[in-house]
Amino acid sequence: MKAKILAILMSLLIFLIPLANAQEDVDSTILDEIETAFTAMNQVNSLQIHSQTEVTESVDRIVSKQMMEIDLVKTESGWNGYSLSTHVMDVGFPIGQVSIANETIWFDGTTYIRFTDVPRMIPIDLPRTWINAEVFAAAQGAGISDVMTRVSPNALMGLFSLPINSDTVSDVIQLPDESIDDRLMHVYKVTINSGVVASSPANPALLNMGMAGGVRPGEASDASSTMVLQPDNVRITLSFYISQDTDLIHRMSSMVMPLQAEEAALMTITMQTDFLSFNEPIEIVEPVLGS
Repeated sequence: MKAKILAILMSLLIFLIPLANAQEDVDSTILDEIETAFTAMNQVNSLQIHSQTEVTESVDRIVSKQMMEIDLVKTESGWNGYSLSTHVMDVGFPIGQVSIANETIWFDGTTYIRFTDVPRMIPIDLPRTWINAEVFAAAQGAGISDVMTRVSPNALMGLFSLPINSDTVSDVIQLPDESIDDRLMHVYKVTINSGVVASSPANPALLNMGMAGGVRPGEASDASSTMVLQPDNVRITLSFYISQDTDLIHRMSSMVMPLQAEEAALMTITMQTDFLSFNEPIEIVEPVLGS
């Protein structure tokens, strides 16, 4: 019996030792290239961003989708920007999908918002003219204002301040090269520590559909249909498409899903973000309130 127990323990050790050393096998040269790309992105003075985020449940049912087109320009006080954003949500039977569109301007530290497409069944009065987002939040409650404005320039550009090193990345692989806008890209996929993301400025950009205590979108008729995403129960993978001649990142995709297999079918957050028009002239003008 002792010999049998010893054999079992030895087999467990043989299995666990590779897992314990997996972190050490991360290719540091790839991490260095990603860090170089981050540095290049942080030196950009203006750019356009096209982003689409989807929350999918039950394998193939999209319960929430957000499309954003953003112009950003760097100023002495930070990033100024303009965004046109559309949110499509499945609120269930009998209404089905509803769509809300809004414009956002970030100007010298102040956020302004106005809504351009609002479904009739929305029970609150959403402003069709420019209003200070803080004023709107105070009048209507922070919930909807937060949802519409949380993906800020600081959150988007905060993607390039994520610490990418052997302590925060558990896996990295090189995918086949791809071409974007006639430029050849190196493509790398990393699995990053979710706690690092949750505590970073990039949290709202990567996890704007339900991280850090958020409830799963869609109907929640009982406790079993509600899932909370916390840093310790999700896996986050990021893919970077890095130009071979400029080191700039032209695309980033991400996937956030629960670690537990039985929950993975309930919710997955995916995002694809394209970065383009680097250092092209962009002008952001402070809006006239009420216009």
